[in-house]
This record gives sequence, structure tokens and C-alpha cells, in this order.
Amino acid sequence: MRLKKLTLHGFKSFADRTELDFDAGITAIVGPNGCGKSNVVDAFKWVLGEQSAKSLRGRQMLDVIFNGSSGRKSSGMAEVALTFEAEGELCEQYGAEVVITRRLYRSGQSDYLVNNKPSRLKDIRELFMDTGCGVDAYSLIEQGKVDLLLQASNQERRAVLEEAAGISKYKARRKEAQRRLENVQQNLLRLGDIVSEVEKQLRSVKLQAGKARNYQQYVTQLNEMKSQYYLAEYHRLMEQQGHLRVELDEVNQDLRDSKIKQDLAESNRSELELQLVDYGNKISGIENQLTQTVGQITSATDNIDLLHQRIEEQGEILNQARRRLQTYHTQTEILQRQQKELESQLGEFTGEDQSFNLRIQELQKQLTEKTLDLTELTEEVEAEKSNLIELMRQIAQANNMINQTSIQHQNIISNRERLEARQTQLESQRSEIQTRRSGLQHEFEEVQESLTASENDLSQVQRQYEELHQQADQITKDLAHAREKRSAVRSRHDVLHDMEHKQQGLDKGVRTLLERKEEKPEEFAGILTLVADAIHTDLEHAKMIETALAGRDQCVVVDKAEFLERHCPLLTELPGQVNFFPMDLLAPVVNPRDYGHIDGVIGLATKFVRNDPAYDQLVHVLLGKTVLVRDLTTAMTLRRDDNAGMRFVTLDGELIESDGSVHIGVGKGGGGLISRKSELEALTAQLAELDEQINQLDQLSRQTNEQQRELAARQQQLRTKIYEFKTARVQLQTNLANCDEQFRKIAQEEPIIKSELDSLEQQENFAIEQQEQALEKVATLESQQSEAQYKLQAMQGQLQTRLVDKNKLAEQLTELKIQAGQLAEKRRAAVNAINSLKQRIQQIHASYETAVVEIQSAQTRIQQAERQILNLESRQAKAYLDKQELQAESAWLRQHRDAHQQTLQTLLDSTQDVRQRVETLQQRTQDLALKINELTVRQETLIQRVQEELQVDVEHAYGQYEYQERDWEAVEDEINELKGKIARLGNVNVDAIAEQEQLEAREVFLHSQQKDLIEAQEKLQDLIQKLDEESARRFKETFESVRANFQDLFRKIFGGGKADLVLDNPDDALESGIDILARPPGKETRSVSLLSGGEKTMTTVALLMAIFKSRPSPFCILDEVDAALDEANVDRFNLVIQEFLSHSQFIVISHNKRTMSYANVLYGITMQEAGISRRVAVKFDDKSGAPKPINKDDETEAA
Repeated sequence: MRLKKLTLHGFKSFADRTELDFDAGITAIVGPNGCGKSNVVDAFKWVLGEQSAKSLRGRQMLDVIFNGSSGRKSSGMAEVALTFEAEGELCEQYGAEVVITRRLYRSGQSDYLVNNKPSRLKDIRELFMDTGCGVDAYSLIEQGKVDLLLQASNQERRAVLEEAAGISKYKARRKEAQRRLENVQQNLLRLGDIVSEVEKQLRSVKLQAGKARNYQQYVTQLNEMKSQYYLAEYHRLMEQQGHLRVELDEVNQDLRDSKIKQDLAESNRSELELQLVDYGNKISGIENQLTQTVGQITSATDNIDLLHQRIEEQGEILNQARRRLQTYHTQTEILQRQQKELESQLGEFTGEDQSFNLRIQELQKQLTEKTLDLTELTEEVEAEKSNLIELMRQIAQANNMINQTSIQHQNIISNRERLEARQTQLESQRSEIQTRRSGLQHEFEEVQESLTASENDLSQVQRQYEELHQQADQITKDLAHAREKRSAVRSRHDVLHDMEHKQQGLDKGVRTLLERKEEKPEEFAGILTLVADAIHTDLEHAKMIETALAGRDQCVVVDKAEFLERHCPLLTELPGQVNFFPMDLLAPVVNPRDYGHIDGVIGLATKFVRNDPAYDQLVHVLLGKTVLVRDLTTAMTLRRDDNAGMRFVTLDGELIESDGSVHIGVGKGGGGLISRKSELEALTAQLAELDEQINQLDQLSRQTNEQQRELAARQQQLRTKIYEFKTARVQLQTNLANCDEQFRKIAQEEPIIKSELDSLEQQENFAIEQQEQALEKVATLESQQSEAQYKLQAMQGQLQTRLVDKNKLAEQLTELKIQAGQLAEKRRAAVNAINSLKQRIQQIHASYETAVVEIQSAQTRIQQAERQILNLESRQAKAYLDKQELQAESAWLRQHRDAHQQTLQTLLDSTQDVRQRVETLQQRTQDLALKINELTVRQETLIQRVQEELQVDVEHAYGQYEYQERDWEAVEDEINELKGKIARLGNVNVDAIAEQEQLEAREVFLHSQQKDLIEAQEKLQDLIQKLDEESARRFKETFESVRANFQDLFRKIFGGGKADLVLDNPDDALESGIDILARPPGKETRSVSLLSGGEKTMTTVALLMAIFKSRPSPFCILDEVDAALDEANVDRFNLVIQEFLSHSQFIVISHNKRTMSYANVLYGITMQEAGISRRVAVKFDDKSGAPKPINKDDETEAA
């Protein structure tokens, strides 16, 4: 295996994807402090499975993700990948290259990958096992931990040599085998308990199975007799049902005959009712027709009246139209006379119009001549005006120049004042900015202090959160342990409670007697309780009390001896012997001797039991002369001195009776009833305590979780506060930079303002000079303007005279034109009036024609109305005739309807008797059907009961049944007798037969399992022994090899001296620690802790190189190991490394130039951008020793 490449992306300060290629030889990583060199070492540790954030120089694992910088956002993921060239079995398994990748997301999700496939941390650790590569292996020496190996304990040093010896996998296998062995041994113990329990259950089940077989035999006989009895009962029910069905058929026949008579009468009644309905319908129809006829008569009368009214209206319309015709004729004559008068006036206007046109032409000719003279003079005046305007323009131009120079001068003054004000403003701004910058700087320092305080608070809260998290984990473990313990106690409690409920351990006779008491409590009211139920004790003394009772715990306590006399025949039938304690025959209580002062005596048995006061005498009879002692010796001693007939019971269960007999060992007793009850009480109390403990732990867990949530919220608040402070800090930094920028702008603007003021002074002088020249030019032009104005006034006088003459001619012409226009207007008015008269005449003619049409229409409507009146009067006469006929027919139909109603009433009276007969027969039918149904229900009940009790289909069995007369009462007696036998069997566990078979099969299976576990135990013990032997052999070989190499390399590195490795316990190679002895040249042997920093470093290097020589690792990382060495020792250090380059790669992080000179590849780690590490790579030429950039990108970075 050879290290090929390390890839970092988003890990700590390596925000961008960075690759470090590793060739054979030495790769040196250099750079200034704080640039991220040690982050490369952390990346190696992290990708190899480091789980401690503190070991990676962080508070939590998320700290390895790039957290952003001033110019870069934080990353969402950290990723590190190690690429190896595989060899041998590794190549066959993974291919030519093996890429180990670890990723961590901000959500907390973490992934391990091998060749981009998800993997487990365990698989990665196994991959590097016994290679010397790993988080805590000897191939990685971190900064500041050079002498850690020397300061470590002897046992800690041993772990390094075990890794070098390659026995880590053997220890892992041994640990796994030891764990399996413990599991096997625990399984054997549990299996032994299970086997004992199964054997005990099997003994109990065999008795129950025998009882169950008797039960099955009785049940089979009972079912056979029940089957015959139920079939006979079913046969009797079927016969009764047959007789009732015959009677029901006869009644149904009589009912059918009666219903036929009833139906015939109903048919006749229906026919008469239909006839009555028909008469009613006909009468209704005639009434409707009569109503319609009356309506027609009324309608005709109304229509005739309406038509007479319409004739009157049309007559009025006809008269109005005739009057309009007369009016139209008169208007037409008047309009025609007016038209002739207007045509005569129009001829006169045409002659006058020609005379006016001749006079207008003559005046226009004179006006044209005057206009030509006036135009010539006007042109001369205009020329003179143009000359004057030019002079005025030049004067205005000069005045404008004067004004412009004046405005320019004012602008120059204004700009100068503005610039001077700007100078003053800049000075004021400079002062203000200085004041504001001082305030911002003070505010920045306050924000920085607040940020530091918040970060410290956050660190404290995070520590508290971690402590609470650990506390919560411990509470969770305690809670799980308590729940597990409660589950075990609950299981034991349920088993004992079930045994108590099932009365296991009681003799058959006692159990049968108690069951009968439950069935008939009044008959057996004399039974009070069992001795075992009357006496209570704690679990510690239960065994002694049971021994003292000597089997009398199953005795039945009754109130009086009379009960036994009364029930003696019944009690003698009980299976087995039953012992009784009649309360009225108990011996009187005698106070026993006090043994409390004697050594070894625990006390009287009565002091260690609890009972109801009603049973005090019973308890004293049973235990009043029983003394509890510690051991058999004490009991023997007391028995020899006793004359009062006392009994003695020891802690181990030995019993000395009053007659001197001694009972040793576990007797049958009463099946442990007292112990079971005591244990059940103790378990109940223990369950209550565990429940209380669990409730307390639950409450504490909730409180802890609530505190964790509060701390998490506090962390979030502090993070938000820190973010706000950082934002404020950035804002303040920006404001300070803005202030500096404003200072710079003010400094740039001041010389510009000064230059502009100088330029304005020059412009002001030039403007004054231009203004003086413009004033002289204005004076000359104003003199020329006066002369031109005089000449223009004379020419304008001549022009005015000629213009007056022209205007007079124009006025005369205008007057003529007005008169001609008025004449033309009169002519047009006459024409328009004539046209209007013609249109009016046409309109009157159209109205005349409309009136004629209206007269004709009115005459037509009058004629139509008269014809309609004649038609309606004819219909009205016919309707009167129809009305009389309908009234006569209606009277005839009403008479016949009344006769049919009388006939119907007679028929209804005769039908009533038939209906009563039918109702009587229907009632009888219902009674018979009810009885048949009752028999059917009894049959169904019998079928259901037989199906439930015997699982037999009675209907199917009855098909093959032949009824025979028998004494069915005797059969019923036999059935009751069998039921009694079954009842006397008591509670029967029918499943006991199958349970016996299962338990026997399980017993065989468990014995085979026990045998397999014993074989597995032996095999695991053999495997552990072989692993120990192989580990010891490998460790001894490696230790001797490393020891020899260490002695040789120590002398080579120090130039002399002596060093050695010593086992604390050479006889125990598997557990012995390792001590280091070192004596540099010229010094006495001393403890390694007394060596100087350089000596410790050299000693450590010698030891590591000795391990490397014995067990080379594929690569080695040395982080500033040479920091404590002088130049001579640095050379020795590097020369020693050169000896191992043939089989290992070295990655050296150093600030020492001599160490750099030995490197084959040099990686520089820089922070060109704050907070972001980048690499600069240089490869050295073996011949010239000159550095060459590895690739183009690196060459650019190096430049």
C-alpha cells in the first residue's frame, strides 16, 4: 500500500478543492504560522476516523467545515479523501486504487466511503489494522506531542508496540471471542434455569394431562348421549309442527273461500262506485259546457258593445279628415299668389345689379394707379428703415456685449465666493469627519469588546450544553437500566401472580374444596381461609416460617367443627387428604418462654408474622412454641435445655420438633406458598419503588431536555448576537473606510479650488477691458442713429399724404360694393322665398293625399265592424238554445245518480258480515303460524345449542335418524350424572396433553442446545488460548527486534550513548508494560522525563524509527518534530529518515530550512486571501537541486 494523494474540499481553511500528490521519498509542507499546515495533519486524522473534535483542535465536529471569511461564504460540507495504490489482497478486493473518503454536512450527517461506495468506520479501521496507520498509530506524530510517547505510561507504550507487532487484529478477535464466550456462559446459565423450570413444569403437567384424559372420556360419552337426546327432542318438535301445519292448511282453505265472497261483493261495490263516478263525471262535463255557454253569451254581448264603440271612433276620425282637406285647399291658393309676387320682384333686382357693376370697375382702375405710386415711396421708406434697424442692431449688440461682460463679471464674483465658501466648507467637513471617525473608532472598539464577550458567553453555554448532554445520556442509561430491571421484576411478579391465581402448589383436595366454595359460597360459608392466606411474613423469614409450619400452610381454617360434621360425606369424596383447623377447637394460648436474651436466637416465630387479629389464636397454636435461631448448633443447645415442648427452626431450614426429631434438608412442605406470597408482596413493593424511580428519572430527563432546549435557544441567541455584532463591525469598518475616503477626496479637492480661484481673477480683468471698449462703440452708433431717424420722418410724411388719397378711393369703392352686395342679398332672399313656397305647397299636397287615405280606411273599418256585430248576434242566439238543452240533461243525470247511491249502500251492508268472517279466519291463521314459528325457534335454538355443544348439524343427522321409544328421563339422568363427574374433576387443563408433548419435545431440544453450548464454550476457550499464544509470540519477536533497532539507532542519532527497552513483567508478555532507559553520551542513565527537549525528540525519533525498521508503515507524518533540534541534530534526524525511504513515505511539516533541503517535493501553504489556505508546490531536481514548479497553476502561484 502506497499513499498517492490527499484531497481536501471545504475542510477547515481549505475552502477550495486542494490536492496534495505524494511521491516516494520526503514530502515537506512549509509555510508561515497560522497558514493551515497543521490542518493537513488534522485532515489525515479525520479521514482515518478521528471522533474527538478536541483532538482536531475544535469544540465540536462541525468546526472542521470551512466557516467563511470576509470575502467568502461558509461551506455546507467538508470532504477529505485519501488515495492509495493497492497491492496483494487489497488490490484483488478493491482494485488498483483505494480511495477513503469522509464527508460531514452542516446538518450533522456524516458519510464514510470506500471507492465512492458507502462504508462503515469499522471497515475502514479494519482496513488499516496492523499497518501502523491510524488515528493513534505510531505513523503520526503531531505538533507539540513529540515526547508524548516518552511521557506515556508503560501500558500506553505497549499499545504502540502491539500495533507494530501486528497483534491488534488478534486482540480484536480475542475480545470478540471473549465476548462470545461470556454470552455462551450466560446462555448456559439461563438454559440451565430454563431446563430446571421445564422439568418442574413437566412433572406438574403430567398430573394435569391424566386428569384431562379422564375429562375427554367423560365428555365423549356425554356428547354421544346428548346427541341421541337432542335428536329425539328434534323429532318431537317436528311432529308437533306437522300437526299444526295440517290445521293451518284447513283454515287457509276456509279463508280463501271467504275472501272469494268478499272479493265478489267488493267487485259489485266497485262497479256501482264506478257508475256513480261516471254519472258525476258526466254531470261535471255538462256543468262545464253550461258554464262555457254562459261565458260565450257574455263574451258576445261585450264584443258587440266594443264594436259599436269602435264605429263611433272611426266616424269621428272620418269627420276630422274631411275638415283637414278643406283647410289644405285654402292654404294652397294663398301660397300660389305669394309665389307670383316674389317672381316679379326678382326681375327688378337683376337690372339694378348691372348698373352697380359698371361703377365699381371705374373706381378700381383709379385705385390701382394710386397704389403703384404709394408702393414706390414705401420701398424707399423701408430701405431707410433697414439702415436705421442695422444701426440699432449694432447698438444692441454693443449693449449686449456690455451686459455679457457685466454678467460674466458677476458670475466670476459669484464663483469666487462659491469657491471660497467651498474652501470653508471643506475645512468644516475635515473637522466633522475627524470627530465622526473618532466616534466610529470608539464604537468599533465597543462592538469588538461586545463580540469577544458574546463569543466567550457562547463558549461557556456550549460547555454547559455538553455537560447537560452527558448528564442526559447518563439519565437515559439509568432510565433504561431501571426499565429493564422493572421488566424483569414485572415478569417474575406476573409468573408468581399467575401461579397464585391458578392455585398451583395446592393439593388436589384443597383446590377442589376451594373451587366448590367459589361455586356455592352460601353452602360452604363455614370455610374461612387457608393457613397460608392467614399468615404473612417478609421474604427473609418466609423459608423459616414454612419450615415451622411443616406442611400445615395448606390446612383449611373453618369457623366451627359443626361444619365438618355437617359436610363429612361430601368431604370424604374429595381427592386426597384435606386437613382442617376448626376455630372453636383451638387450644388456649399459653405464653411461651422468652428467648430474646440468648445469643444466636432470632426470636419467636409469632413476632415475624402478620395476620388478622381474628386469627391470633390460630397463629399462636401454629407458631407460638416455635423459636427462630441462627444455626443448628444453637437449636441443639436450646433443645437440650428446653422442657416446655418448644420447636426450633434455623436460617437454613433445619427443624427440631418438640419430640426431639430433627428434620434437615428441603422438605415437601406446602409447595412454598408462604415464600411465594412473601416474594409476591416484596416484588409488588419493589415494582412501586421502581415505578417511582422511573417517574423521577423521567421527570429529571424532561427537566434536562428542557434545560438543553433553553441552552440551545441561548446558543442560537448568542450566535444571532454575534452575527449582529460582526455585521455591525463590518458596517463600522466600512464607515471608517468611508471617512478615510472622504479625507482623501478633500485633500484632492483643495488644490483644485485654489487653481480655479487664480483662473477666475484673470477672467475678471479680461471682462472689465471688454466692457470699456463696448461703451465707446455704443456712443458712435447712437449719433448715426439720430441722423437716420430725421430723414425717415420726412419720407414718412409724404407717404402718409399719398396713403390718405388712396384710402378715400378705397372707401368709395367699398361703398359701391356694399350697395351691390345688399342688392344681391335681396335677390337671393327672393329666390329662397320662392323655393320655400314651392316646398310648402308640395307638403300641403302630400297631407291632402294622406287625409284622403284616412277617410277611405275609416269607411272600411266601419263596414267591417257592422258585419262582425251581425255575426256575434247570430252566435249569441245559438248559445241561448244550447244552455236550455244542457240544463235539462243535467237534471236527468242527477236523478239517476241518486238511485245508484241507494243500491250501493245496500251492498255495503251485506259485505260487512263477509269481512268479519275473513278477519276471524286471519286471526286463527296468525295464531297457528305463531305456534309454528315458536316450534321453529325452538328447533333453531336446539340446532344452535347442539352445534355449540357437540359441533353436530342436527338437520343433517336427522336425515338418517330412526326414532325409537326409550326412557328419555333415564337418559337425562345419565347425562346429569356425567356432568357431575366432569364437574367434580374441577378445573381441567385440556391443553395439558399437548403441553406435555411440547414440554417433552422441548426438554429434548434444550438438552441438545445445552450440549451445543458446552461444545461452543470449549471451542472458544481453545481459540482464546491460541490467540494468546500467537499474540505473545509475535509481541516477543517484535519487542526484541524493536529493542535491538532502538539501541542501534539511539547510538547513531546521539553519536554514542546507550538506550534500552525493558518489560515490567517478562513472564507475562501479554500484559507487561514497557519502560524506556536512555543515557545520552557523557551522561548517566536517567529517567526519560529528565531529558532536555532536544534529547526527548531525538529519543522519540530513535524509538519510532526502530519501530519503523521492525514494522514499516506505508507512510509517516511528522509535524514540526525538528522544532527543538539544533542544526547538527537536524542533519542526523534527516539522515536517519533517509534510511527508511525505500519502504515508507515521509510527510514532514517543518520551518527548518535544512529539513526542507532534504525534501523531494516541497508544498508551501499560504493565505493570499485572509482565512483561505492555498498550496504552492515545488519539486526538486535530483541532479541540480534546483526547484521546479510541479504544474503551470503552481508556477503561477509561486510567481
